Amino acid sequence: MLPIDPIETVDIISESGELDTIRVYNTLIRASMKNNQFSQVLQLIAHLRKHGVQPNVVTYGMLLDTLSKAGKLEQAKKMFHDIIEKGMIKPDLYIFSTMIDACGRNGDIKHMFYLKDQMAAYDLYPEEIIYNSILSAMSRQKRVDLRRVMAVVDELVKSEPPIYPTIRTFNPVVAAFASKARASGLGSDELQFLQTWYAKISDEYYVVKDSYMYGLAIEAFAASNRLDDAMDVYGEMMRHSETDVSVTRVFTSPSSRHIDMLTRLSIEQLRFDNALRLWRDWNALGAYVTESVAGIVLYACDQGGLFGIAHDIVVSLLTPPGSSSAGSKEAGSTSTSTSSNSDHVTRFNPKAVSEKTLMLYIGIAVKHNKLETIVPIMDLWRTSILASSEPASAEAASLAGIRTQLADIRSHRVLSEETVKNIVRLLSRSKDKDAANDVTGQVLVFVDKYFPEAVPV
Repeated sequence: MLPIDPIETVDIISESGELDTIRVYNTLIRASMKNNQFSQVLQLIAHLRKHGVQPNVVTYGMLLDTLSKAGKLEQAKKMFHDIIEKGMIKPDLYIFSTMIDACGRNGDIKHMFYLKDQMAAYDLYPEEIIYNSILSAMSRQKRVDLRRVMAVVDELVKSEPPIYPTIRTFNPVVAAFASKARASGLGSDELQFLQTWYAKISDEYYVVKDSYMYGLAIEAFAASNRLDDAMDVYGEMMRHSETDVSVTRVFTSPSSRHIDMLTRLSIEQLRFDNALRLWRDWNALGAYVTESVAGIVLYACDQGGLFGIAHDIVVSLLTPPGSSSAGSKEAGSTSTSTSSNSDHVTRFNPKAVSEKTLMLYIGIAVKHNKLETIVPIMDLWRTSILASSEPASAEAASLAGIRTQLADIRSHRVLSEETVKNIVRLLSRSKDKDAANDVTGQVLVFVDKYFPEAVPV
């Protein structure tokens, strides 16, 4: 609530007769709206009517906005048409933009376009704010009509006098294409339109892209299996991040699906080097690693013959900051590549290494004849969940951050009997039978000691 009683305030000022009363009402209405006190706005409107104060165009605009935000669109529409039919005021751009935005936000696309067409009767023509509302509304539809979106964009760019779109104009356009791409992919004409429109953002309109824009464009291209186009956008974003790291914000959040989309598409198109490039970049940005992404990157390492990198990734995911545990030391680094793997080492995140991911690692170890790493990794996997979440330094992940990562993990690992059987089967396929038999015995001893319920019967 406002710190003063708005009704009492307007009464006092009205009695003094020193100020324009409607301006006082408008100021109090605007303050109430800013604090989302919509019921208070309606009280003020009722009060001014009771005292014979004539609302002006600003008052009606705010009232229509209040009704729409309070979920009373039909009431707002009726009031709008009453205002016009009774000639109470001549609607201006603010009145029309308020109603067009209200219809769009409430999904009444048909009436939104009707109002836009009615503007010409009052010598008004859509400006950027109108087009932004229309495009935003269309991008939020469950079934996006891209043909209509493209028609609106074409109308906007041909407007006279010219309208100069901003990032608020471009984002909903690309959002509409991303939505359609996720649902059913993009056709050739739609892809060409998106490519052209995206290029114009910087080249023709000199608009600085933001994190949301990069994310939407990558989604649109990736969902249409256009990996090269998606990677072009990604590369532009990474170059931009050298001067403004905030453009990667949407990618580094725990809920981000972008790294998963790009790495998965890279694997599907057998671009394993591309998946590892993404891992290096995103790891440097501190992006949150999901179980899905960890599995995809391990698979890329396997296909590229890079067991050492796969091993170092798993060890880093399972080793808490500043750890000097025996498990992490014994797991060690078995990299056989000549280049440094430091770019692939990531932050402690045991949640990313599930029982399924552990199985994937063991399968890779068997394939590349690195059997000696299996039991140490299994032990590190077991103990990582019990590791202290206290960061070793200010540069390490924050205590709150690590606790968030661990929030949904059990207080202890669970290993199933089926997984143990699968490990034994994998080892039986090793070319080094003697080493495989030895490691099989070690695995069974380990399971009997720490996961007795998983010992195969």
